[in-house]
Amino acid sequence: CGERKLRLKLLKFIANKWKGDRDKLLLAQALFEMKDFEASLSVLSKIEKLRNCNYYKLFCKNLLFSGKSVESLTLALSKACTGEDPEVLALKILDLINRSETEKALQISKAFREKLTEAYIKSATVKLAMNKLLEELLIKGDYEESLDFLIPLSKTLNRNCFINSMTIISLVRTDKMEAASEKVKLIEGCRDSLSKVASII
Repeated sequence: CGERKLRLKLLKFIANKWKGDRDKLLLAQALFEMKDFEASLSVLSKIEKLRNCNYYKLFCKNLLFSGKSVESLTLALSKACTGEDPEVLALKILDLINRSETEKALQISKAFREKLTEAYIKSATVKLAMNKLLEELLIKGDYEESLDFLIPLSKTLNRNCFINSMTIISLVRTDKMEAASEKVKLIEGCRDSLSKVASII
């Protein structure tokens, strides 16, 4: 915590002294990491030239974590970020879910399932998007759809309480009892409410 505050103090000093776009981007990132989304957005709005992929991703993250839509920025985000960046896909998925367009979010997720699954461990944004989508699928009772994502994730994250609990619930709901019972040992020691549900069904 003290190290974070020191880093922020240093970045503010740099931003005030040199006032360059790169310095502002670093400061905005630090503010985002400290969950000061409004301050991060304020710094980002002062960036004039360095409006690259990282700038748009950070802007969108701040908006989403502030409970705002990124719909107006998705085109600029797609143009600034080349290829199929998993974080860009995740930001679009999150925005669609927030706007209750789960079907569209599912279409994107299915089209880029492998990329998103691979990025799940590395990116907090991808993890959040996938977790939200999986929760939506579970609420809707789309267990087969959820298993398409959960099975590969469960193989990689064999100590993840959330993923393994979701996998067990979906397997049970699709009458795959043997596969479900094999997974139960993976949630031993998990204390969250979802794991408690998964361990008794």
